[in-house]
Amino acid sequence: MNFGRWAERIYAERDFGRSIATSVAGIVGLSLYLTSKDWVISAFSTMIAFPIVRVISSAAHSAYKRKKLSITNIEKAQELYDQLSEEEKGVLKEFVIVGGSVMSWGHANRVNLSEPGVASLMQREILYSTMTPDGMREAFGIRVDIFDIAQKAFRKEIEF
Repeated sequence: MNFGRWAERIYAERDFGRSIATSVAGIVGLSLYLTSKDWVISAFSTMIAFPIVRVISSAAHSAYKRKKLSITNIEKAQELYDQLSEEEKGVLKEFVIVGGSVMSWGHANRVNLSEPGVASLMQREILYSTMTPDGMREAFGIRVDIFDIAQKAFRKEIEF
């Protein structure tokens, strides 16, 4: 067995779960060997511990990365919302009053949305043209992450 190549493969590993599993399995195997002086029990314990620890650490790391990405996306959306003008926020407020992130053009005309606010939100790619689910009418849609922030911002002003 070439221990140099084996060690090189272990230390060149980039997979988080595998790296943690290798370390923990090594500690389990070494601890059992030092306490029992039986290399067979130590080897089997290492082989059993490795996949279990790998699955657990990979799942924990994936959950951590998803949560961190979600928080980052929310922070970016909040930062974008904070940069909006009062005209743009007024348009978003109308969506919140309607109660959804999609509004038909007919409804938008009835509530008299600010044209500069609409154009600006479209330029920022927050507001876009879409179709109603029945495919019969055109509608405006806004990004859901921005809509969620607008709901929180206007919650106190609007009674539901």
